[in-house]
Amino acid sequence: MTDYARLKALILAWYDGQVPPENGDIKFGENVHWFKSQEGANASDVIEDWYFNEEPKWNYQEPRVTPETQEFSQMTWNSTAHFGCGQAVSEGTKGGTYTVCYYDPPGNVVGQEKQNVFEPSYNNVGGETSGGGTGTSAPSPGLLRAFISAQRGITPSLKFQL
Repeated sequence: MTDYARLKALILAWYDGQVPPENGDIKFGENVHWFKSQEGANASDVIEDWYFNEEPKWNYQEPRVTPETQEFSQMTWNSTAHFGCGQAVSEGTKGGTYTVCYYDPPGNVVGQEKQNVFEPSYNNVGGETSGGGTGTSAPSPGLLRAFISAQRGITPSLKFQL
């Protein structure tokens, strides 16, 4: 999965903001992040955009995936068991760093939002989010730690100059 995510990030960097051909054979959930810096994007940048900027827009009483919340819901989707991320830098006209994450099984399934995206619970000592698949809270701290660890291992070592 990580190899597919890296490949997609490379394709996006190569096309430098233009619409690349579709990869219709990939059956994973997908999040794409573009960061204007050519120095790479760290996990904090990506998590802030996908989680912290979108979570306040999520309606926990009537959950529905929307364009404004689809990255948040995908990265916290309870039934997702695996993910892989890749990153590439474009030095072309638009430039910047592209981060792509794939999720398996994919999330954002219409009608399954309530069973997969849970309201955060901040009842632990130190204010940490409590996690687990019980339907009582999200995101799982394990998911965020795994996401950060995956991001630490991603370096934008491939750069394209068009």
